[in-house]
Amino acid sequence: MYFSIQSFFDRLKKKGFLNSIIWLSTSSAINIALNIFLAPIVSRIYGKEDYGAAALFISVVTIMSVITTLMYPSAIIIPTEDQKAEKLTNLSFYLALFFSLLTFITLSVIYFFYGHLITSSAFESWIYLIPIGLIILVLDQVASQYNFRLKDFKRSARANVISGISNKGITIGTGLIFGSSQFGLLLGFLGSHIISFFVKAKMKVQSILFKKLNRRELKKTAIEFSSYPKYILPGDLINRLSRDFPLYFFTYSYDLQVVGSLAFANSMLSIPYNLISSSISPVFIQKAKELKENSTEKLRHFLVKLNNLLFLMGIIPFSILTVFGEEIFEIVFSESWKEAGTFAGILAIYFMFRIIMSPMSSIFRVLEKEKITLVFNVFLFLGRALLLWLSSIYFSATNTLIIYSIFSALAYLILLIITFNLVKLNWFKHTAPKLLAFGLSVLLLVGIKHLIFN
Repeated sequence: MYFSIQSFFDRLKKKGFLNSIIWLSTSSAINIALNIFLAPIVSRIYGKEDYGAAALFISVVTIMSVITTLMYPSAIIIPTEDQKAEKLTNLSFYLALFFSLLTFITLSVIYFFYGHLITSSAFESWIYLIPIGLIILVLDQVASQYNFRLKDFKRSARANVISGISNKGITIGTGLIFGSSQFGLLLGFLGSHIISFFVKAKMKVQSILFKKLNRRELKKTAIEFSSYPKYILPGDLINRLSRDFPLYFFTYSYDLQVVGSLAFANSMLSIPYNLISSSISPVFIQKAKELKENSTEKLRHFLVKLNNLLFLMGIIPFSILTVFGEEIFEIVFSESWKEAGTFAGILAIYFMFRIIMSPMSSIFRVLEKEKITLVFNVFLFLGRALLLWLSSIYFSATNTLIIYSIFSALAYLILLIITFNLVKLNWFKHTAPKLLAFGLSVLLLVGIKHLIFN
């Protein structure tokens, strides 16, 4: 027994695709356990309106962090020369610093002249939190990307665990002391990212960030990797806006309680999604880049194996949530979150396909086909926006979300087909059996549910 455990840890010390996934997935699994056991406590401390307001802030800051850095942090992992990676790191930090100051000045001016239009003191405080949140998120992003470049997945795994514990600890502690408020949730979010940065960032990374600004070199670096702001940024930005569009749409059309239910459903569905995405995506792009240079056939084989793995990891949790989402949320999180369970069951269909494409979509970056993702994300955003607008005229919030989820699932299925065609694989052979299996598993669970409740 001792030797088998010892050999397991010896394997973890070796660098390889599987071992890297084990490190990251183990840390993500610990965070999942934290969310599973502590989410019922959090849901009984904070109300729906708090979740709604906090979710809006997090969405706004996350999207702005992408805009301010022009997606240059994502390029840190690409160049073979360390000097170029350091310049990209330096460039990302100074862009974030500049835009944070610009955001603070702009919001202050708006508040000074139009502050009387702001009726909520909660939203009023965002003027000071948004620039701070931008800097914090960018620092964490840069440290993460540099760690992935160094293949220091062990450090990233440690940071993920500490960050998850900090988030829940701060959130619960603040809520117990001061009561329900969106700022308890925001403090947990921002505090965990600060801690994550200091755990991930070695002294080398910190020295690069605060390195003296050389405008000529930074300009040269920005031009060399201009494909990121040109092609990847618009696609990623539109994708994020598209993903969070229901949040903004529901804020406009309904009250913050409905927004809170939607935000809570999204956060729970993101638990398995984040496990798979954060564990596999960083390692996948490294491995795919190596295989592209050595063997196209091995890249195809690798893509098929990854697709099968992602499907097997997602089919059980999302099938269960699709059928039993309302009952699970009512039992685990209390009756007040029953609506969130309904929303979770609807969105689970879309998350099933999103979870498969999240790591695999990096193949477009590896093959330098970023324009495909840009076109896809534009199509997805426009389709979602149109459907939400039309559905809201004729249907309820629940039915609107059903239409949104089905359309999103079909869109990601199309992207999966494009991915297989890009590497010259038979898409029907690799997707049809999985669609059939998912459909049958849902029908089986529907039958079980009917027997249980009747």
